[in-house]
Parts: sequence; C-alpha cells; structure tokens
Amino acid sequence: MTASIFDGEFGACGAAYDTSSIDAVLTGTEISSACDGIRNRWSDLDFNNTTELNSTIYFCRASSNEFNYSSNPTYLSGSKIRVKNLSTDSPAAYVTTIGLYSDDNELLAVAKVSEPLKKDPTNELTLRVRLDY
Repeated sequence: MTASIFDGEFGACGAAYDTSSIDAVLTGTEISSACDGIRNRWSDLDFNNTTELNSTIYFCRASSNEFNYSSNPTYLSGSKIRVKNLSTDSPAAYVTTIGLYSDDNELLAVAKVSEPLKKDPTNELTLRVRLDY
C-alpha cells in the first residue's frame, strides 16, 4: 500500500483539518481523526497469499512375490491365514498404506491409498506417490 490512495480530497469524511497532503493529515491531527479519514477512504481491501509448494514423485513397486502377507495380527487366526477360504488358495493381502523410508531405514513419510488394493502372487503393483513439502 502506498500513499497514492490518498491523492485528492482526503478530508471527505467531514473532518476539519489540513487535507493538502497525507503527511499533514497523519502528523497534524489526532490518530483517531486520521483513522476515520483512512476508514472512510477505503472501500475494498484484498490480500493475496502465495505459497511455494515443492513436489517429488516416487514409484513404489511390489513384485508378484513381495508383500503377499500382512503384519496385521488379525491376518492370522490360530496360525492360519484368515483371508484364505481353502488351504490351496494363494495368500492375499490388501495394500492400504505406503511408507517412504530413508537409506538408514527411518520412516520419513506415510501415504494412504484411496481404496484397498488386493495383492497376491498373481499380480504386481506399481504405485505412484507424490510427496508435497
């Protein structure tokens, strides 16, 4: 904001003081009178905020022989896999969460999928994860 918004007749609010310049108004009057003049001069005020957003895309691959079991304790019941109907069925798991780890195996970020994805030995998954920071 610059003082150019006060060009012209600043005393339009009916205040009795020198309106020859914004400097005269702000230094030659009480603060309440100057505030009244500014408040009556302003008709609209908008603020624009800008945020810089960085993104990195990672592709996470689960081959057909990986991640076919769950570490969830409810996955097993009496040492048997609960999600199998028959003992001859292939093991299956549902992917709901993806963890991004550092080189020293420290969890850095967690991503959730929009709906559980079935993972078994017959399929392979490649998931695209966008990390915004």
